[in-house]
Formats: sequence, structure tokens, C-alpha cells
Amino acid sequence: MSRILAFSKANPIAFGVGFSTVKTSGADLLVQMQFEKKKWEEVDWKRNSAFAMFGCFYLGGVQYLLYVPIFSRSALPQRRG
Repeated sequence: MSRILAFSKANPIAFGVGFSTVKTSGADLLVQMQFEKKKWEEVDWKRNSAFAMFGCFYLGGVQYLLYVPIFSRSALPQRRG
């Protein structure tokens, strides 16, 4: 766990992009297998890839670049360390 935390602090954009990609792809996989009752062989991988790309570029990249500067300058309490 400490290696993950160290990586996230050293590479925040790469970590955010990677995490968002895996999270969004995993969420679609969960929906397909649990709610749509598809077996592994029936999973729509083109759809899953579209969700993964959305997670990568929009959630991981664009939102990071939009929100991190805004929140780092906002009135939110800052951690002092």
C-alpha cells in the first residue's frame, strides 16, 4: 500500500488517469456481468473499451486538469505537512 501511495504522490496525473481507466472499465464489466447476466465470453469488449477510454481521457485527464487547480486554490482547508 505504501508503494501505491508513494507512486500517487510522485505521479498524480498518471495515477489519476490509470485509476480512472481501471475504475470505469471495471464498472462497465460489473454492469455487464451482474445486471445484464453476461458470461465472460459474452462481454461486449468494444463497449468496455469505450468506457475505458472515457475513464482515461475525460475522467482521468480532463477532469484532473480542470478540478485540481480549482480546488487547490479554493477555500477548502489545506493540509499542512
